[in-house]
Amino acid sequence: HTMGGVLTKTPPPLLVRSASSLVGGMIHFQICAKTVTLPFPFPYTQVTLYLLLCHWLITPFIFATFTSSMWMCGLFTFLVVFIFWALFDIAAELQNPFGDDVNDLDVLTAQKMMNRRLCTVITASMAKDAPLLDESVSLDVMTRRAMDERMNLQAICDEIPSPESGQCCGSFP
Repeated sequence: HTMGGVLTKTPPPLLVRSASSLVGGMIHFQICAKTVTLPFPFPYTQVTLYLLLCHWLITPFIFATFTSSMWMCGLFTFLVVFIFWALFDIAAELQNPFGDDVNDLDVLTAQKMMNRRLCTVITASMAKDAPLLDESVSLDVMTRRAMDERMNLQAICDEIPSPESGQCCGSFP
């Protein structure tokens, strides 16, 4: 299905680049799916927790031998133990970055943005005939033109049309 002939009017280099980006997106999606489905080894987590507990118990005695003030011992102990526990909590949060927590990735917004960019590619305003190559033009000039077109395409892709403007397909919110 060519969506009303729009894909047949789209220049082939643009279609190839879009397909290549989709393939790259699928590869990254599979890596993310592996991250979610493959659990972190439970024994490793437990050993890390026990080592943090031992560190929490031993650290005051270590700092007591290095400092002469009880306040400095308490301050250094608090800072070191707090930093290690904060790193442990950050690692636990990063273990599953997908979900409904405040710190999780906003996958729904990323999907909507991807849909809008795909719609931009297949809109009728983008469906132009492919330009013909001029054989009298040197390779340097053609390379410079290709770089200019690449920059123009990046500028178009960075402008995400709103659904109200009617520039995006109606099937994607």
